[in-house]
Amino acid sequence: MLNLFSLDSLNIITFLWLAFWAWHSLKSLMLHQKKSIYFVIIVHFLFFGLPLLQDVVFGKPEYNGLPGFYFASRDNLTSVIYCFYVSVLPLFWLSIERRIIRKYDIINDNKTNSAWLNSFLNAKAIIHK
Repeated sequence: MLNLFSLDSLNIITFLWLAFWAWHSLKSLMLHQKKSIYFVIIVHFLFFGLPLLQDVVFGKPEYNGLPGFYFASRDNLTSVIYCFYVSVLPLFWLSIERRIIRKYDIINDNKTNSAWLNSFLNAKAIIHK
């Protein structure tokens, strides 16, 4: 079974992995790349990555009066599953995220500029007049 040292190592590795994706997302946002998932990945790091480092540095919370949380936070298998789950989420989100498409992008982009799309936009403009 995993000992405390290896769980702390796993938490640090997971923290660094999530920090890398948060840094990548922040860098991409600063370069004006058009993926809305970057905001989600940064928030995911703040709420799920930073607590992993805090568990290593400050220790796990006591959860007085909440025995379920207490035992779950100290279970080795639960910790491994949690680290795996939060590590896979940024990759999953990036694999299903699509580029934000704005009206001017569609009109100016020859790859996505099709007749049915233009007719849809024209019909939408007529309806909203």
